[in-house]
Amino acid sequence: MPLLHHLVHMQSAHVPLIEALEIWRQSSRGERRRRRITHLMQRLRMGQTLSDALARGGWLHGTSLALSRAAEGNGIWAQQMGIWLQQCERQQRLRRQWRQALLYPMVVLLLAMAVTGGVLAWVLPVFMVLFERSEEHTSELQSLAYL
Repeated sequence: MPLLHHLVHMQSAHVPLIEALEIWRQSSRGERRRRRITHLMQRLRMGQTLSDALARGGWLHGTSLALSRAAEGNGIWAQQMGIWLQQCERQQRLRRQWRQALLYPMVVLLLAMAVTGGVLAWVLPVFMVLFERSEEHTSELQSLAYL
């Protein structure tokens, strides 16, 4: 996603594509990322479309690739990919909010299940023994009461 953000901003600023990729490659820290960007630039220089080069490099697939191809064909790649990236960010934000919202109820539920399990495993057997003893005493008292 960072590459797409970079390309959208650079294309919106009317920076030529190869120059934008070169800037991104030079500012990238990892050797692996620099190699991937270099391969992307080579594909573009060989005449591949941006969408195809991104797809072959593993940067785009599925719906994002179809959207990129359609936007590229209409000459509005930066605008459409910018909208798509905003939508992806919104979805990620919603997922984070859902996880945060469900975290407390899940912790409470797990805690309640642990307490219930503890009661069933340790407390209930103690009461069972007490009730058995009290039944023995109750039967003795009942026999005395009937005399």
